[in-house]
Parts: sequence; C-alpha cells; structure tokens
Amino acid sequence: QSLVVGNNNLRGGVSELAAAAAEHQGLLSLSLQANAIAGSACEALAAALATNPALQQLDLSFNAFGPVGGCAIARGLADNSTLTSLRFASCSVRAIGAKELSLALQGASGDSLRHLDLHECYIGADGTAALS
Repeated sequence: QSLVVGNNNLRGGVSELAAAAAEHQGLLSLSLQANAIAGSACEALAAALATNPALQQLDLSFNAFGPVGGCAIARGLADNSTLTSLRFASCSVRAIGAKELSLALQGASGDSLRHLDLHECYIGADGTAALS
C-alpha cells in the first residue's frame, strides 16, 4: 500500500517507477523525496497520477524540478480524484507552477486534495493569490 524510495538519486529512472505506480491498483502512498528528479521526469509521474485510481498521498519534496515539473504534475492532478495529500516542499515550482496547480484544483482533484505543501517553493505573491 505504501512505497518509500527517498534519497536514492533516481533522476530520470523515476519514469520506470512511475509506470509501475500507474498500474498498481493497491498503491495508496508514494514517497520519492530527495531523488534529484528533473522536471522532464515529472511527465511520467503526471501520467501515473492521472491513471492510478487509488493513490492518496504523493510526496515529491526536495526534488528541485522547478516550474516544468510543477506544471507537469498539475496536469496529472487535473485528472485525479483520489489524491488527498501532495507534498512539494523545496521543489522550486515558483509562481507558474502554483498557478497551474490552482487550475488543476478547480477540477476533480479539488474535491479530494486536503493537504498541499509548497514550503520553499518560491511561489511569491502571484502564486499565493492564484491558490487562494
């Protein structure tokens, strides 16, 4: 039900893990903290988010994937109605990532998401306004 793969320097290798997570119907919690995940690798995670019907918690903290990754995850989140907790601490998604997350939360995910951690993401006033 839970998979914790933190501090393993997965980088782009997270794509294979994301593909498996997309298919694993019993996976409720996925933690990928501090794995040097790049923005481009977040596309695979977004696909997993969009297709996994059970995932409730996703922790991507301490992966500086920036706005590219934040926007990718937001696109996957838009099609997800089960995620209750998303942790992006120290991912540097900036205002543009926060704005995309805000748009995603207006869809199905807005009803289920209860916890969004964006500390040290440098979202600024524009990002904060978009999320409020």
